[in-house]
Amino acid sequence: MVIQHVKIFTKEEILQKVEGLKDPGETIFFYLSASPAHGGPLGRGAAVVELNPNYPKKKQKKYILYVAIVDGTEPTGKGTKLFDSNKSKEIATWIKERHRLPMQPTGRTF
Repeated sequence: MVIQHVKIFTKEEILQKVEGLKDPGETIFFYLSASPAHGGPLGRGAAVVELNPNYPKKKQKKYILYVAIVDGTEPTGKGTKLFDSNKSKEIATWIKERHRLPMQPTGRTF
């Protein structure tokens, strides 16, 4: 498997980018190596974070997290909604747990 060069962001960098969303409906995405989606350089799609255009209306959270299939280098839309949150750290933590290089085979047999 050949992995294209992908910058792996720290949790702090992800947090900064999520908190940098300013316009309602604005999105940012991060490639994933673990998710229900597929495609992209890390193999498992992308996390797409949207600044909720309906926030702060009643019962609306600030951020919406989706997972999307990646075709080439871009997500094919927002994808499937996973959850929403007012906590940017919660969003960044979820992404960071899955935004990493896939585990390399160890060659060990069990």
